[in-house]
Amino acid sequence: MQAKALFSAVSIALGTSFAGSLTAATADFCDTRVTDREPRLVETMAKPGYLESYHDPAFGSEITRISNAKQGGVVKTMYNTVQAWNADESKLILYHTGTEGPGHHLYDGQTYDHIRKLDIVPADLEEVFWDPKSADHLYYVQAYPVNDEFYDTLVRYNVNTEEKQIVADVGQLCGHPEAAGGSATSGSDVQAMYGDHIGLRCNNNAFNGDATDQTFIVNVRTGEISNQVVIDPAQPFAGNDFGYAYNVSMSPTPSNQRVLLQGSVLDTDMNLLRNLDISYNGLFDNDGVLRTIPNPEHNSIGLLPNGHDAMYTAMYDPAENGCDGDANGGTGSMVSYDLETGACRVIIGQSNGWAYPQSGTHVSALSSANPGWVVMSTIGYGNYKYFSNNRPAPVLFSEISLTYADEDEPKTCRLAHTRTYAKDAENTSGYGPGYFGEPHPVLSPSGTRILFASDWYDSGSVDTYVIDLRVPASDVASGGEDGSDNGTDDSGSGEGEDSGEENPGNGQGNPGKGEGNNDNGNSEGGQGNSGNGGGNSGNGKDDSGNDQGDSEATSGEISVSKPVYTSGERVTVHFADASGAGDDWVSIAPVGSPDGQLLMWLYTNGTQTVSAEGPLEGELQFLSEYIGIGDFEARLFLEGAGVASQTVRFTITEEALPEARLSVSQEVYSAGDTVQVNFTDTGGTGSDWISIAPVGSSDAELLMWLYTNGTQSTSEASPVSGSVEFLSDYIGIGRFEARLFLEGSDEVTHRIQFEISADVAASVTTSKAVYAPGDEVLVNFDGAIGSGRDWVGIAPVGAPNEQVLMWLYTNGSQQPSDAGPVAGQLGFLSEYIGIGDFEARLFFDESYDLQASVRFSIQESAVEENAPTVSLSQD
Repeated sequence: MQAKALFSAVSIALGTSFAGSLTAATADFCDTRVTDREPRLVETMAKPGYLESYHDPAFGSEITRISNAKQGGVVKTMYNTVQAWNADESKLILYHTGTEGPGHHLYDGQTYDHIRKLDIVPADLEEVFWDPKSADHLYYVQAYPVNDEFYDTLVRYNVNTEEKQIVADVGQLCGHPEAAGGSATSGSDVQAMYGDHIGLRCNNNAFNGDATDQTFIVNVRTGEISNQVVIDPAQPFAGNDFGYAYNVSMSPTPSNQRVLLQGSVLDTDMNLLRNLDISYNGLFDNDGVLRTIPNPEHNSIGLLPNGHDAMYTAMYDPAENGCDGDANGGTGSMVSYDLETGACRVIIGQSNGWAYPQSGTHVSALSSANPGWVVMSTIGYGNYKYFSNNRPAPVLFSEISLTYADEDEPKTCRLAHTRTYAKDAENTSGYGPGYFGEPHPVLSPSGTRILFASDWYDSGSVDTYVIDLRVPASDVASGGEDGSDNGTDDSGSGEGEDSGEENPGNGQGNPGKGEGNNDNGNSEGGQGNSGNGGGNSGNGKDDSGNDQGDSEATSGEISVSKPVYTSGERVTVHFADASGAGDDWVSIAPVGSPDGQLLMWLYTNGTQTVSAEGPLEGELQFLSEYIGIGDFEARLFLEGAGVASQTVRFTITEEALPEARLSVSQEVYSAGDTVQVNFTDTGGTGSDWISIAPVGSSDAELLMWLYTNGTQSTSEASPVSGSVEFLSDYIGIGRFEARLFLEGSDEVTHRIQFEISADVAASVTTSKAVYAPGDEVLVNFDGAIGSGRDWVGIAPVGAPNEQVLMWLYTNGSQQPSDAGPVAGQLGFLSEYIGIGDFEARLFFDESYDLQASVRFSIQESAVEENAPTVSLSQD
């Protein structure tokens, strides 16, 4: 695999601070808005016109397009951590590029009328800072021309008079490079200014020694420059045993009493106060030595609801010390850190009912008048099939959400779908990197409005949109429904009570290119490696694998056949719910190493050559003698990405250990039988346990479970070998797994599959053979296996099983359930099917293997007939 650079190498980068000029207020911006955690349809919409408002079909928020970029142009926010509005929200800055007169442009902050292009040359597009105490002034470091008196200085600029003043000669501190633009470029996650300080970083390699850098703060009121801190992976600071990345400046906090340096909290005299409990990463120093450094993800400095300084961040990897006992070690889409106490809290994460973070997550905590409110954008790179397959998308896919970050009772409301391809956009020839299409939301100082950018289905331009929280949300359908009153015929969504059934399902899937997440040096998967490679488009039911709306399917699953191997054995790696792309791949790497570091690897096709398509599930084998002795991870990467979507840990030892295994008394049981699960060589701890779960479900899911002592209570010891029994009546019909977990862990040691059969032939009938347009086609089914993912599709006669016109799970919805009926009736509206000859087809457990079908017709002049029954045996 191609190696990716972890960090860029040059800049006076800007980080900054907070205070607030608007009067503080108490508001519940989530009142009456969508606060559920249900998958929702991303309804297809034409791009709104300039200054046109619409209500988001899934969430009801009022949204207005406030820019008018031409094809090949970009008009966007500077960054999610950089305030776009001035102190009183009377003015607004948006960045233009491509065909839009590149530079920073001033807009009316209320009407959104364009005023003019600003006569400023900042170090980077993200490094322009409104003064939180003066609505007329902003700050930037001037990049060029060299012979200008303001070159390489921190400048105060009056947007009304266009007058400039030098605040501090920061270039003198950093060696004044002779090349224009050499003193400043971007720093990672530049932070907005809310107080009296701006954080800076030198970017003169000749001055810094080609590897290290210096970071400091400047008081914009006095021009005073603080003590400098060397940032270098090879130079620990203040007694720490780690150094720092050289491209991330320090960031002052809202209180003006502290600064944040890559996970370390300092006072303004640069004394270390505490290190936050975050994850750590590796970075090569100037001598090629891999060093341990803090690994802050995309984050935003702000305030907690209690007024304490805070950092809000996504966390893709567990915190070093577990985030104050969080059940998942601190992973989450939004994690808060109290900079005064060091307390870590997961606000949106698996431990409080949300899914693992979507890729492309950015947070913005910029409201000074309403502290504790944080806006978040999530992309979910590679899942663009949900833009066109008319199925509910995973929770937080392509969303803007807003959260009140109370540590004990956080509240999140979902506001909008962004409909952007961002880094995966291909129609970007007019403006360059698809990065410009990332939403990078900005919360206004009052907290009442949110800006975000979107390329609107890779349209070839990027515009800015505003969500107005002052306008109540309109009514929308409940989560999981496939339409709402906002649907139109063009969008493929039905109206009213019929909306849940319409699902053409024959849209083409969208090509994916992997995450490639390495914005300014900060990775979105914890390791800083970007991805490449092409994805595969789908057809029919969108070739979406077997997820049909399952929000967990897109991240994939990976497991090993056992947790401990002896040197010389083959390490068997199982993968499931991969993307099906020919460049899905699996690596073997030491535990704790970056994703870009690996010992062995294979594409999921079992070779080291990309193919047109790859399997959705399967297994790969690696020879342990080429791996070594110790603790390792198997890592699954989807669509050529450089950031692992899932990992599993295993150990290779020199001595053979007893191998714990499961077996079942028979491979196929009839309904009513007792399922006997045998176990051997478990070790005999009183907390070894066995679960029963549907095949393909996550290891955390279960239908029944017992400790190996035969009860649901732990004991001091349990049998090393023996058996436990489960009643099939409480399991259901279908294919299942028995899974063995040792010593109370949640990692599967061994698994064995079995089947429970209903012993009834599957059949499908319709209420009549010929229907007229407008009739409801009633489909009766019997002999289903009782899976919550059994489904019935309507297709033209002769069409492949993957190409259905409409479909429903046997539970009558398009949302899977834990179990479904064995027999029942479903209704489909004929006007959404068409005129001609069709078939109703029954499928089991999310598959495309046809179990039974029946033919019917829709004709302009229908003649009622009895419908024939066609049955296929389950065997």
